[in-house]
Amino acid sequence: MSEKGLKNTKVCSERKRKAKEKRKIATLFKMADELSTLCEAIVTIIIFSPGETFPIVWPDESEAMVRVTKYLGHSEYERSKKLVLHETYLEKQIKNLEEENNRKIARKSKEKEMEILFNQLFEGKMNTSDLDVAQTEGLLKLSARIKAKLDERKKQLNQQEQTSDVQCPSTFSNATTEGHDNEAGKKNDGLFNNID
Repeated sequence: MSEKGLKNTKVCSERKRKAKEKRKIATLFKMADELSTLCEAIVTIIIFSPGETFPIVWPDESEAMVRVTKYLGHSEYERSKKLVLHETYLEKQIKNLEEENNRKIARKSKEKEMEILFNQLFEGKMNTSDLDVAQTEGLLKLSARIKAKLDERKKQLNQQEQTSDVQCPSTFSNATTEGHDNEAGKKNDGLFNNID
């Protein structure tokens, strides 16, 4: 919808401003038509331009009047049922983010608590008989996470080992052939020059 080089300043020429306004309004009407067709929504647009005595109306003035009258005929409760104010929307989003952050912090706190408990058990500062059910479940989850991390690391190391095994034989064979005597009895500049 944005045009190339469009700035947030007033257009100098009245003629240019009118032309730009006309294009933007045509685009808006096209989008409203698509919205009403695709979503089966009842859309009405009323634009009050500065300097104009009559508003610009879509789809037409009589149809817009019928739609607005129908909308205003509903009770205040029905009209506000699906009405979303920007402030209300932002408050809801902030509340959801705060709840999500609180859950993350609680989870991280529980994980740290279980790590400390695990270390105390490992160092012999605590017995398993001293644990309650929640602590036992937390330790089981921690041990499962640690095992998963170890398995992943083992898999990575195996992949690294396999790739290094594939690369080593070709490097080793090149190094050994370069280090042998040539036909004149002189040593080549290979990796094994000092070997007699």
